[in-house]
Amino acid sequence: MLQKLTSGFLLLLSLGITAACDQFDIDDLRKKVPPSPPEISLSARLTNDQLVPRPLFPSSGLASFTGTYDQQTNVLTYVVAFNSSVFNSVTADEVHLHRGAPGTNGPIAFTLPARNGTVTLSEADEALLLAGNMYVDGESLVDAGQRLAALTRGAIIRQPSTPVPVPGPQVALTAQVNGSQVVPPTSSARAGIINALYDKDTNVLTYWSLISLPSSSPVVHLHRAAPGTNGPIIATLPSNSGFLPFEGKASILEADEAALLSGDTYIDVHSAEFPNGEVRGAVVPL
Repeated sequence: MLQKLTSGFLLLLSLGITAACDQFDIDDLRKKVPPSPPEISLSARLTNDQLVPRPLFPSSGLASFTGTYDQQTNVLTYVVAFNSSVFNSVTADEVHLHRGAPGTNGPIAFTLPARNGTVTLSEADEALLLAGNMYVDGESLVDAGQRLAALTRGAIIRQPSTPVPVPGPQVALTAQVNGSQVVPPTSSARAGIINALYDKDTNVLTYWSLISLPSSSPVVHLHRAAPGTNGPIIATLPSNSGFLPFEGKASILEADEAALLSGDTYIDVHSAEFPNGEVRGAVVPL
């Protein structure tokens, strides 16, 4: 009898140890599973020398397209910004998303009803978009409003992915900037994404953007303050004006590191039209 009880106890003990080991292995594997990929960032620089046929007098920097694509929902979120200094006498009456590789013309996939918004793509259009075989163009009514003519065009390309959290001293950060987060809010339609990687060993913030900047001497700052409040500047982020994404590095004081990593900082963009801040976005860790 004692032998049976001892055997039974050992069996239960071994099962418990096995279950614990299995649970440990499952938890360990869960930790090793890579995080879901972030939304795919996209951009296009619209110029008239990308038109087919190419014009005799090409020009650059006419407009920009920035967007993010969610592969789970097939939703493309976009912002189109036109350079007012170029389009001062001619306006783009319609903005289209086309199927077509660079150097070719293709059918309209979507008419974008506003300068910013969302559209839902089919699986076939998703494949074209992510392969670089879609473009955006701005078209204007000509011949007394009888037909549309393309003024500018840009191939949509994928941008480097938002970094994912990695072990060690580097922390991935992101900020989605728009006019509604400014205190008080602005009427600006400009919007975009600024991604960053912060090194806790060197206190260096490396950043890159998917936002069209104002053409007139934009200033980009990193501030210390929680969402909904204004706070002091802790770093100026050097940037180039125009429609190309900008990138750079900035040093962060040790005293500001905690605020940066806890969601208590924000990035804003100042322009001539909005000297107190045109767009703003809270910086949050990924």
